Amino acid sequence: MLENFSLMIKNCSTKIRYNSGDLFEIFDTESINYSFNTKKPFCEQWCEMLKAYSKILTIEDIKILKDFSENLGTYDVSGELSNISMYIEMLSAQIEIADQQIKEKSKLYKTLGMSFGLAVAILLI
Repeated sequence: MLENFSLMIKNCSTKIRYNSGDLFEIFDTESINYSFNTKKPFCEQWCEMLKAYSKILTIEDIKILKDFSENLGTYDVSGELSNISMYIEMLSAQIEIADQQIKEKSKLYKTLGMSFGLAVAILLI
């Protein structure tokens, strides 16, 4: 999911660079399965959307993504692009941490499965 958010923010950067349109036009939400309503403030809707991912993302991930939405639209184009670049780097670091956790936890489950299998084999003998 973090990779989807990172890709969406990268696409946002490209659209800002070449289009500079409305925030609702800039965000392609197909990758996160959410449609923004133009009648509500963008930041408020972004935070509501993040609540749906609170079980998937860590507190730090959600904090970074909330900060991103709060700072979006407060700078000129070059400022926005550098700000987006900073958030992409922060998300990349979070993705690396998540990958490490997945590797560590998958080893645990593999080891537990093998241990359980050996225990059952010993009991049957």
